[in-house]
Amino acid sequence: PDSALDCFPKMDMMTGFNAPLKPEGEERMHVRDEPDTFTNVMVDNVWKGQRCFIIGGGASLKDFDFSRLESELTIGVNRAYEKLPCTIMFATDAKLYKWITDETLGVEAKRKFEEFQGHKVWLDSQNNKFKGVHRLTRLGGDGLSFSLKNGLVSGGNSGYGALNLAVCLGANPIYLLGFDMKGIGGKQAHWHDGYPNAQPDSVYKKFKAYFDSAAPILKEKGIKVINLNPDSELKCFEFGDMEKLVEPLGKYVYHEGLDSKK
Repeated sequence: PDSALDCFPKMDMMTGFNAPLKPEGEERMHVRDEPDTFTNVMVDNVWKGQRCFIIGGGASLKDFDFSRLESELTIGVNRAYEKLPCTIMFATDAKLYKWITDETLGVEAKRKFEEFQGHKVWLDSQNNKFKGVHRLTRLGGDGLSFSLKNGLVSGGNSGYGALNLAVCLGANPIYLLGFDMKGIGGKQAHWHDGYPNAQPDSVYKKFKAYFDSAAPILKEKGIKVINLNPDSELKCFEFGDMEKLVEPLGKYVYHEGLDSKK
């Protein structure tokens, strides 16, 4: 592909719908729920050999300068789109879409979502039909998927699903930001103002179990995952230092008509 964003289907100018991709030797069904909505029509390994950054929601990013990532391939988990024009906005919870669009998370969150020019990707577990959102199949169980044709393993949290997405896209190395896996005062902690249904910090134990099981699989396959928060409770991946990364960060290619980056 000519660009990192060629992992997404081209727009059919006659119909206004995304044209389905058919892998060689395989007929695929294109689900046309609404304009700009499709199911499982992305291409594996389109980011092969390129690094990407996954932006989590941990409180360690409260004072982070998100503009440092503007030239990078980025997957922003849940509310990261509010701070950065990510390559991909990724979520797994259908409630998040509702909270954004009905302004539960605020007028600004809705405005930025509507103006977001990257790709909005949700794992689909309830056949929700969200306008302008790319849906991917949610797989049950643990482990990892290595093909978007099959879908993604959610791991019970969007951060894990985002990691599985990066793996399928072929990114290597993969840098984790805001994957703190710890709360404050017995509750989950975020760099933003959170969600209506605040959960106890005990959920992190469940989250970590998925990452712990995935780490040896990724290592065996030569996929390098680096946690850029040395104070993180997620200790199954090697730690790295953001300040020691080579700059300018990334080698991003602007794709006219598909991307917000210039």
